[in-house]
Amino acid sequence: SQASQASLASLPSQARQASQASQASLASLPSQARQASQASQASQASQAREASFVAELPQDSTCSHEKRGGATAPPPSEAPSLHFNMRPELVAVEHLKAYSRRAISVMHRGDAVVDAARSGYNAIGVPCCGLEDRLLKSLARWDSLSLAGQAMHRVRRGWDLLRLHLAVDLARLEFVHALAAFPSSPFLMREFSASQVRSVIALTPVIPLFASEGSWAHPLVSGAPSITTWMEAWECYAAVRYHPPESDLRTEEHRLLSAGVQASWFIPDGGGWTGWGGCGLEADEQPESAWSQRKVFPHRLRHDIEQLQLLHGRGLVPESTASTALVLYREVLATAARSGELLQPTERQWELLYPFFNRRLYVHPSPRIPGAAIQGTGNISVMHSGGLAQSAAGGALSRGGVIVADNILTPDGLNSLMEFAQLSTIFFQERASYLGAAVCTGFATPLLDQIAQELRLQFPEILCDLPLAATWAYKYDDQLQAGIDLHADTAAVNVNLWLTPDEDNLDSASGGLVVFDRVSDASKASDSQEYHHGTPDQRNDIMRGASANVTVPYKQNRAIIFDSARLHTTQAFTFRRGITSRRINLTFLFGAMGQYCPRRRELKRR
Repeated sequence: SQASQASLASLPSQARQASQASQASLASLPSQARQASQASQASQASQAREASFVAELPQDSTCSHEKRGGATAPPPSEAPSLHFNMRPELVAVEHLKAYSRRAISVMHRGDAVVDAARSGYNAIGVPCCGLEDRLLKSLARWDSLSLAGQAMHRVRRGWDLLRLHLAVDLARLEFVHALAAFPSSPFLMREFSASQVRSVIALTPVIPLFASEGSWAHPLVSGAPSITTWMEAWECYAAVRYHPPESDLRTEEHRLLSAGVQASWFIPDGGGWTGWGGCGLEADEQPESAWSQRKVFPHRLRHDIEQLQLLHGRGLVPESTASTALVLYREVLATAARSGELLQPTERQWELLYPFFNRRLYVHPSPRIPGAAIQGTGNISVMHSGGLAQSAAGGALSRGGVIVADNILTPDGLNSLMEFAQLSTIFFQERASYLGAAVCTGFATPLLDQIAQELRLQFPEILCDLPLAATWAYKYDDQLQAGIDLHADTAAVNVNLWLTPDEDNLDSASGGLVVFDRVSDASKASDSQEYHHGTPDQRNDIMRGASANVTVPYKQNRAIIFDSARLHTTQAFTFRRGITSRRINLTFLFGAMGQYCPRRRELKRR
């Protein structure tokens, strides 16, 4: 907690306010819970004794230490009662989806299954076949877990509730119950603190939209935060959640480890890939045993090894950190078992990686540039395939064009952004051939804020007052040399920007982006996957060359602006090997699907 407070002290006021709100909610817990935390920290010997019976604790809502299965509870002074006056904990949660609606059915301790099922029917608007049976199975699985297993399950479920459903109150309940059971856990405190910052973001109306009879409604945003506020909130979240721990896992989490919790469960996830600019999380209803099967791509380990060597060579990370982490990463890369394209480290290896993996070991400064970060619009052209007749995006995109803006950033802006992307240890999101950094991992800086705002000023016809929906960077493996498959994005307008120097691109005619004339339509796609990756007919047309396209070759400091609904893919590329030569592209997404500037202007006129 002290480490978390110290790291937050230097953050902007909005971030500090979010953290203070988190601390205030903890301060309001009854004195018994606070005494439990103090007592737990006071005696290391007490922790060791408690570890022998913690797996046998009763599964009731009071979290009290009682006699069970022949195990004798310690004296009250060593294990104080953790009664507190809050709603009973959740014991079963089922994710529901029908048509375009997503909901949850939840059971608190003491609820009747039929009541929980009825609330699910009402939330989704249609009967959910087999929901009562699913709730009963979920409850049985829950009761089979130890208290430690339940605490870790609560954390995972709390993130699901917050990310998927914006269920702030229910998510908070999960984190508080987990923390009350193990109040001395730094991991649970960090997760709770990060969840409270995330709750502030979840309640912020960035892009209100809804689907009705296949059409999208776009109310004008009232009271939406500035891009600055939005990015600062995400930076606060990343600073808390991915902050390096103060000591090794065995020292910090002795009680939970002794109770059978797997070491891999303590590694914070990389943010997921759905919603919030790659910062969501798909519902994971797998049993607890499946969580231990954590895997990692070999190219992720190679990247982290090379990046640590670069940082150490520049004196940006301590010698002790670099030397220890490099030995561990190399050992895992050489010895971890193969599972298809992935590696599966042992639990002992995850325990040793705990202070380093998915941690902000170094974040390079990325302040605003004095004056302007974007240069004038003199080097702008519009490319057409000749096939797409029009686009609702307006401006130069209205006739199916793709805007190409060369030398878009000033030299200072380009150099600062490139160093931030190359040096910062924030690329936690893994795919088969590339890594991603998003706002939730720390790709949210004053310079990115400045660039996003200046883009709207430079291209008012197509970006107008569209909110920034997401921003991220992808860094591609220099051995696999493979890009992103065919897809469309759930936004109004894409702005892609390339950062790596041209001399690292070994084929100047390649390495760019292919934007097809085929357009994804949310009202016609059968599901989100079909929207993102095209219908079977669209993909077949593209595969057999029946779709015209605009192919824009790679060039450093070149921006490509196009309608987000157009299917697009990375052009084949061959870049020089080396950590500073990897292909890096940056993406800004503005607005929501179909939320184009002409339509917003029409709404204003009405």
